[in-house]
Amino acid sequence: MKQKNKTKLTLTCDPDIILEAKKYVEQEDESLSSIVEDFLATYIAVKKNKSKGEYQFHSPEINKLSGIFKLGNHRNYKKEFKS
Repeated sequence: MKQKNKTKLTLTCDPDIILEAKKYVEQEDESLSSIVEDFLATYIAVKKNKSKGEYQFHSPEINKLSGIFKLGNHRNYKKEFKS
């Protein structure tokens, strides 16, 4: 994949959030910049869909699966997902 030119971005955030985020990205072998870039790309895509009146963010294939499972009114997720 061809590497695009990157532009430096300066952000101001709570230092505790930055430290916490750095812990997680280290575990995933990613960079904080790549996580912020992914978030911004997702945010833009959601906003574009919403402005077009499309509230889904999934592919058409995933949207076709939406609603095929009918769950009862009295759901006990703790019981259902208990090992």
